[in-house]
Amino acid sequence: LVSFSSIIIRLLFYAGLYAHKKPIWIFSDRGVSAGDNGEALYRYMLDKPESKNAYFVFAVSKKSPDYERLSKIGNVVDIQSFKYKMLHLRSSMII
Repeated sequence: LVSFSSIIIRLLFYAGLYAHKKPIWIFSDRGVSAGDNGEALYRYMLDKPESKNAYFVFAVSKKSPDYERLSKIGNVVDIQSFKYKMLHLRSSMII
């Protein structure tokens, strides 16, 4: 069964309201915390020109110290957010 919100998100996406020209890369790490290979690769990518469109997806609570630490160095998105859903639809790479 498809939810109403997922239909709206896809309609917005296909209507081009969230179209960007640059590719989006999404990085993630373990589900319970950051600090593993996903974070290391994300930190490495922040030095590259493509880093404007690199996002680290955080699956744990926003109250976690890892969430706050990573949001100081780059783009961090909560996995339950609307923004993440739109980024996921548009992403070129999910790492």
